[in-house]
Amino acid sequence: MPRMPHLYSRVLTGTAIVVVLGLFAKLILTPDPEGDFFLKAGRLEHSGATALALKNYELIVARHPNSPYAPRALLRIGDLLAAQGRQSGNKTILRQSVEAYVKLARSYPQDASALPALESAGTIASQDLSDRPLARGIYAQIIRTNGQESEIGATAIVKLARLSIQDGDGERAKALLIEVLRRWKTNVTIGSEAEYFLGLCYETVFRNLDWATRAYDDVIHSYPNSQWVGDAKERLGLIEFHKSQGRKPTRRVMLNIQPLPDNTDAVGDNDNSMWNALRLVLAARGLSGNTTLLQGYSLTPFYAGLDLNNPGAVVNSQADAWSNVASAAGFRFTIEGGGKSEEALRNLQDDLDVAHLPLVYWQDGGQGRWSLAVGYDTERGEVMLQNRGAQFDTLAVPAWSPKWKVQSSFGKNYTVISFFIPSKIPNPKLTPTPAPTPQPGQTPAPLVNGPPSFVWSFAPLKESVPIGRTAEQAAMLLLRSGNTSRLLNANALGFLANTFDAAAHEARLSSPVAQSTVAPDPTATTTTEGSTENSIYDPTPTPAPTQIETAPVSSEQVARAQKLWAFWNAPAANWIAKRHNAAQWCRIAALKTNNPRFNKAADLFDQSADALEYASLEAKSRDVSSLGDNPAILENLARACRKARNAEREAASLLG
Repeated sequence: MPRMPHLYSRVLTGTAIVVVLGLFAKLILTPDPEGDFFLKAGRLEHSGATALALKNYELIVARHPNSPYAPRALLRIGDLLAAQGRQSGNKTILRQSVEAYVKLARSYPQDASALPALESAGTIASQDLSDRPLARGIYAQIIRTNGQESEIGATAIVKLARLSIQDGDGERAKALLIEVLRRWKTNVTIGSEAEYFLGLCYETVFRNLDWATRAYDDVIHSYPNSQWVGDAKERLGLIEFHKSQGRKPTRRVMLNIQPLPDNTDAVGDNDNSMWNALRLVLAARGLSGNTTLLQGYSLTPFYAGLDLNNPGAVVNSQADAWSNVASAAGFRFTIEGGGKSEEALRNLQDDLDVAHLPLVYWQDGGQGRWSLAVGYDTERGEVMLQNRGAQFDTLAVPAWSPKWKVQSSFGKNYTVISFFIPSKIPNPKLTPTPAPTPQPGQTPAPLVNGPPSFVWSFAPLKESVPIGRTAEQAAMLLLRSGNTSRLLNANALGFLANTFDAAAHEARLSSPVAQSTVAPDPTATTTTEGSTENSIYDPTPTPAPTQIETAPVSSEQVARAQKLWAFWNAPAANWIAKRHNAAQWCRIAALKTNNPRFNKAADLFDQSADALEYASLEAKSRDVSSLGDNPAILENLARACRKARNAEREAASLLG
């Protein structure tokens, strides 16, 4: 009996151990469906299957709203929809992204991603949708959640003030900003932004340039390390610049453009001068304008496809390659023209006054050309044009206007393509007259005695910026599937591989193998080793072969492969050339950015081109009518297409 308590304690200990082990096993073995969905959605997103990824994220939110993955799924839904909407310009999708962000903040207010989600929603509402009431409601929610005396609340109040400036409600904007400055004057981040937009309110709404000047000066001197100092200096420069307009003596305005080597750009079709003029626009931002880089920025090397209705046709992008280059550098542009020469000249001068980069089309020596207008002089009645390289012309307006009147390819006379950087206007520098000696590498300005000279200098852009933008766009383009009649890139290669595989299988089934067998002789006896019965030594005749009927094999897949055979001519050659160009662009991008992923992508593009080149040579050496008798050839083509597809998918993954 004395041993019973000890035995009882052992039993309890053993039971506890079993329970703990059972719980541990349950923890390990219990499935985590929402986690699996989230991982699956992430893999789909990474592979470019955005629509399927969104469905999986939505499934998590709908079926597992209490899961820790639900707010993360809502955040990814918002981010993906925002990227889609901005890419396509679809405001409906952008509104859906705002709804996802707002739902995250309202359903999971304690989650760490709630505040960033609301901030993203506010940015989309105010900047992308221009829906100020919606943005105002979002920022008000941030203030209610965090309190107006918090740093987060103060930042939201500044955003509300900025919306009021856009509405033209200067009094409300002024009141909000002054209240923020009263509480947060010593906070560099909040104080500098509030002071800058107070100056902008004085300048643009109240039209009081003296008050605006004092506010901008305060930004520069009170917050010397703030991100708003550069903007404040630019606004001060504009104020000084516009004060001088209409004043005597008249003025001279110049753009400071870096000269480029005088070589012909091979990107354009018939009018290389348009591309060379664009290189000067890029030079204004410190970009090299290298021919291979321009090809990449145009996205042309990353676009290839298969036209199912006409496999022998080369598939080219419907997008404007020229516009893609401008977009990669962060430019937008407008195309203007028509009217009378005096009005056109004033518009050109207005473009230069606000630091736009205008390309003009005119006739030089009987030949149309594009040039970059880099300045004008109202006193002497001159316009300054720069062509490719460092060539610089100062032309008298009366003599030049008739040449400018010639009609461009846009169907307009006095054509101007005006490039500008949204919301970025540099600070004009007022220089003495004559113009100072230019710095090394700068375009020399003609010496003019008389009017003051305003010289625009643009903030340089690192080459890595347009390279990064291009890489992201190229990655999405390489994974784009196309439509039912026109397949693109990796999707087209996959279709070709599957088609040739199916044709090879069909050809093997219908290959000329003996279709007859010997019918068994019911009278034959089983032989043993050494027996000659029914052998070649047996005089008993062997029964004649009996024909066994087989079902006819379809040739539908082979016919489909034959229909696609024209692809191996011009379309394949075009595809191969584009992928070699893509490889060259990636190698230059690797040098410019010192990023090895571009070298890896270049090798993959070369692999794709080499595989297709092998397949093209193989296809051209065969008679299309004999495909049904050559399943090995079809298998080789399928293998090559699959190799090219896999290489391009991997390249897209690296670029994205």
